[in-house]
Amino acid sequence: MQMRKLRRSVAVIMSVIMALSSSGITSLAATEDSGKKTITLHAAEGKFITEASPSDATPATASNATRKVEAYEKDGKYWLRNEDIPYNDLRAPEGEGYLETPVWLKKEGDAASAVTLNEMGEYDVTDTSNLYAGWLKAVSGNSTSIDVTAVTALGLSKDQALIIDDLPAADKISNDKIIADIKQTYTNIGADDAIQLNMSLTGEGASAAVEIRMPLPADFLTKAADKSIVVISYGANNTKVIEPQYIRGADGAIAGISFTLSDFGPLVIVTADKITVATPSVPGSSGGGGGSSSSTKSENILYGTWGRNDIGWYFLTTSGRYAQNEWGKINGVWYYFNNDQYMVTGWLFVGNNWYYLNPAEGSTQGAMQTGWLFDPAYNAWFYLSGSGAMLSDWQKINNIWYYLNPVSDGRKGAMYANQWIDGYYVNQDGAWIEGMAQ
Repeated sequence: MQMRKLRRSVAVIMSVIMALSSSGITSLAATEDSGKKTITLHAAEGKFITEASPSDATPATASNATRKVEAYEKDGKYWLRNEDIPYNDLRAPEGEGYLETPVWLKKEGDAASAVTLNEMGEYDVTDTSNLYAGWLKAVSGNSTSIDVTAVTALGLSKDQALIIDDLPAADKISNDKIIADIKQTYTNIGADDAIQLNMSLTGEGASAAVEIRMPLPADFLTKAADKSIVVISYGANNTKVIEPQYIRGADGAIAGISFTLSDFGPLVIVTADKITVATPSVPGSSGGGGGSSSSTKSENILYGTWGRNDIGWYFLTTSGRYAQNEWGKINGVWYYFNNDQYMVTGWLFVGNNWYYLNPAEGSTQGAMQTGWLFDPAYNAWFYLSGSGAMLSDWQKINNIWYYLNPVSDGRKGAMYANQWIDGYYVNQDGAWIEGMAQ
């Protein structure tokens, strides 16, 4: 028998297409000419000031409320350079605490629609012709657990303010309660080192959700290494467990978190290990028919944009969330993203199963592998089921029986060859020779 070599999964061309949305490229409008596209910038509650529009002009003045800039076509997408946005003419809304430089949103007032700069200083505006200023406000308070002066909030009206204080000792959430509130999803919960804050919203205004961007202390981030960061909001109306987005520095290291609140009160930030369940599921016990299996979970299909820094590849979903601690199916291919939100390559143990994610640079890097795999590091063949899970013990594959090491001795799953196992002989190809007696 000749061993069937590993069948490569078809994936996006990582060196180019990983920078594109997995949901596909929006067709370029017929009105766009010479690779250009007009983007309308909306000042929202702020205003644009030029010589033609006096300083006392209001946002309601048409010439004062918007500006038009040109995006350009590259690699089948449209891009807007941050340097082409007229920040010198843009003024923040009236009211205390607004920061002069806004976040740009595809939908007015929707923090989840924020566009992010790539390493070239460009915004991807392929699927929009409008960007809306999302004005950030500084936060006040007396907390000593975090640097309040570095916290910002998106979505506050001109009359609203967010105040962050340390939770008084008498009101602190007990370790037992913190653990009880998240133990179904998390383990190894660092309740002793939790940051406990009181979040209060003052002033009148819309009750829309507020996005909070919060740097975290270096000592807390050190304890959070290789763990998840979990936010528990004990609001006036309900308790909510939040998986925050990570804010990364220029070196790719986690510097803080962002999350959305609509119910304010005590807030706990804690480290923990997320309990993960493999998707796809484990294969059927027979291993027959080429090792196919049935899945008991719905497919976690992700849409969004690939990105890369000095550490590795990551995936920003269309909802504004980075893929983290999960399997994700992108363009029909399974990938796994670790606690630090980076794509995993090589052998992966998760959900009590081993998987192999292509480590080779190129268009299929990170893709979950299935079928026969020869790993030169072990000088051995392994078989990965249709779900990607590595098989062990006796397995009938394409009507031939093979014996795959069932012992966790550092070579689990390796195919046996040219030897007797329990009175049965497997030849140089690992196939059982029926009728051969020892």
